[in-house]
Amino acid sequence: EEGRPATVLQRGDLRNSLRERRAAREAAGKVASKVAVYTAKYRNTLLRVGQRAKCKITWMYSPAHFYISLAEGGPQLERLMGQLQQGGQGGELGRAHRGQAVAARWGDGCWYRGQVNKVADSDLEIFFVDFGNTETVSRESVTALPLELGQLEAQAVRVGLGLEREAGWQGVSLTQYFSQELWQLEVVAESGGREWLVSLNQGEVEAALLRDGLAKRRKSSSEASSEPAVTAPGRVKSVATKQFRAGDFP
Repeated sequence: EEGRPATVLQRGDLRNSLRERRAAREAAGKVASKVAVYTAKYRNTLLRVGQRAKCKITWMYSPAHFYISLAEGGPQLERLMGQLQQGGQGGELGRAHRGQAVAARWGDGCWYRGQVNKVADSDLEIFFVDFGNTETVSRESVTALPLELGQLEAQAVRVGLGLEREAGWQGVSLTQYFSQELWQLEVVAESGGREWLVSLNQGEVEAALLRDGLAKRRKSSSEASSEPAVTAPGRVKSVATKQFRAGDFP
């Protein structure tokens, strides 16, 4: 247009423009990666009958109902937990639904991977998939789970010894029988699709409980654990014990 000086585009200006565009694309990519959340169901850690491995007990309800994690998965879970503590939550949860994968802050102030069991107005019942405990958590302490943190299988596996106790396990002190940090696990059978029957330390734990009159052997594998399901923690919460410490992940 007459009277307006022509815009002169220098080579340096072009390079700067391209750099700015690339920086904008990279920034947009980073933002997108932060909001990408895991929406599928967690994959389970699979055991097999006859398998032998080292494990940690992460949550104990009773000798017939407890959770373990395989020691071989420890380094991966350690890294994942570190990411969660360093701001690795996925932002606003939105409308929660049963079975949803989430990040939830437990009573120790640390963040853990969880799955929604029940939805209430202000609270959510969360099953902590890497440790085995189920707790009620306020909505403010639950966020979406980042996509990359949902790739690792849920580390907690429900197991039980082939024992039962007619009077139940209420009030029975089990500390002396389950005080080790690392156990030798042998998978004996699958019980009702809910849990795996196992033996610990080549049967030493079962033998001690039987010797001290605290349990008897189950009559058959079809008579699976009469312990309440995981989704009803209130009935077993009094005998549940935390088997891990904050910052001491299996």
